Amino acid sequence: MFDTSALREPVDEAEVRAFRKETLATGDPDWSPQVPLRSVLGWLASLVILPVVGASILINIAHAPSSWHPFIWGIFILIVIADGVYLFRRDFGRSRWRDHLRCVRFAAANELSYAPRTVVATHPGFIFRAGSEQETVLRMWSETGPITDCGVHRYVTGWGRNRQQHEWQYAAIRLPGALPYLMLDAKANNTFAGDLSERFVPGFKQSLGGDLDQHFDLYCAPEHRVDAFYIVTPDLMAHLIDHAAHFDVELVGRWMFLYTRFGLSVSDPETWVRLGAIEQTVARLVRRRAEAYRDLR
Repeated sequence: MFDTSALREPVDEAEVRAFRKETLATGDPDWSPQVPLRSVLGWLASLVILPVVGASILINIAHAPSSWHPFIWGIFILIVIADGVYLFRRDFGRSRWRDHLRCVRFAAANELSYAPRTVVATHPGFIFRAGSEQETVLRMWSETGPITDCGVHRYVTGWGRNRQQHEWQYAAIRLPGALPYLMLDAKANNTFAGDLSERFVPGFKQSLGGDLDQHFDLYCAPEHRVDAFYIVTPDLMAHLIDHAAHFDVELVGRWMFLYTRFGLSVSDPETWVRLGAIEQTVARLVRRRAEAYRDLR
């Protein structure tokens, strides 16, 4: 289990300022402030486009007399200022550096490493091989621990008007032996665009049977259907439903990956409580299957 006290304890503002100053003084590119393009576009929309459009629409719809126009524009100027303050504090303010400091302390207490930006993760999981412009950020990792890697991975698909950036929170767990490829797609997170199951052909979808199909869809190659049911046993599915119902689970060789849009932020202590429970239940059973599995083909 993980010691999450460093993520829960209050942090003094002086400590945050000192940590920020010392960290930036090292010149480490993984810690240097950057302004991502999506933040620039978000600021542009929040600070300029939306207020201008909003004020114009309100004036036209309400048929407000010209004497009211300065008052309406004043309201939207205040909205601009409030948005600007919020976005700046979110992306570059002390709250972000407070999270970094807590993550560094948590990593030290649990024999992990942490960095806001790192080299791109090169795991064999699907999201690490999809699209282009790969980027891995807010990453916690270990060379020896049960949870090998946890962070945020982004990639881009399409181009022009169809260009889309995908962002997944993930956890990577190393297994003692190789298993056949399979994906358990959680139905609880299928409300978001870009679901991972979209890449599978219909013949790869297998029924888990009974009430289990209400929680997950199983995808695997038809020739590995029997192997999949050797791995995905009722006791494993019970643990998945109890502890990982909102995560897509991918098995690739000697790896198990958990994917989600939300719920695996490394600065959230509940993430590590959740991963600790998964390690003691789901991962423990999968490791047993990996140790015993042999592909006779």
